[in-house]
This record gives sequence, C-alpha cells and structure tokens, in this order.
Amino acid sequence: MAVTFEEVSTEIEPPPPASAPAPAAPAPDGAALAEQIEQTLRVRAERAARLCDR
Repeated sequence: MAVTFEEVSTEIEPPPPASAPAPAAPAPDGAALAEQIEQTLRVRAERAARLCDR
C-alpha cells in the first residue's frame, strides 16, 4: 500500500517581544506559612503512622 503525503506550507511568526517582567508576588504571611508547614508535617506523620500499622 502506497503512502501519499500532501504538501503543507505555513508561515511561522517570531514570538512577540518580551515586555517588562511580571511583578513579583507578595511575600507570604509568616504565620500562615508556618501553619501550612505544620499542617503538612502533621498529615505526613499521620500517613506514615497508617502505613506502619499495616
């Protein structure tokens, strides 16, 4: 069985010039970040305990 390819042509445009970089995100609140870390560590410890109980 023969394979036939059709000719395809297109024009590729260069990407638009980069504008000014986006402003940096504000720094997270220290207390909120500490709470998130504590919660993550607590969930991790609970998962480890469940896995060890098997």
